[in-house]
Amino acid sequence: MRQQRIELIKLALKKREIILRWKKIERVFSNGDTQGRYIREIVFGKRRHLRYWQITTDPVGLPENCTWFIMTNLVGDIQKSVGNNYGLRTWIEYGFKQAKDELGWADYRVTDYLAYREVVGD
Repeated sequence: MRQQRIELIKLALKKREIILRWKKIERVFSNGDTQGRYIREIVFGKRRHLRYWQITTDPVGLPENCTWFIMTNLVGDIQKSVGNNYGLRTWIEYGFKQAKDELGWADYRVTDYLAYREVVGD
């Protein structure tokens, strides 16, 4: 029993979580409008190739519909770009859905972009 507790303590120490401070960023929309957002990095143990970010419009209340957790492998100081890049995701998903509907693939899941591109063409 004592050995199990020691193992659990060692495991908990390895899973150390560091949550950095919020930084204010400006999200720029495609029409040029901007909106204030807040971003912070969450580090599990030590920084690795994959990085975890939290973006929100309200760092105090963290509203569920306006708070996102993002995992990315982008390098460097990405605090300003990750919010804008993530905002494009909606439009990319919309474009894929339209293309799938036109091809009659609405009931299928497309997970390999390169294979999708081969079938559809450039």
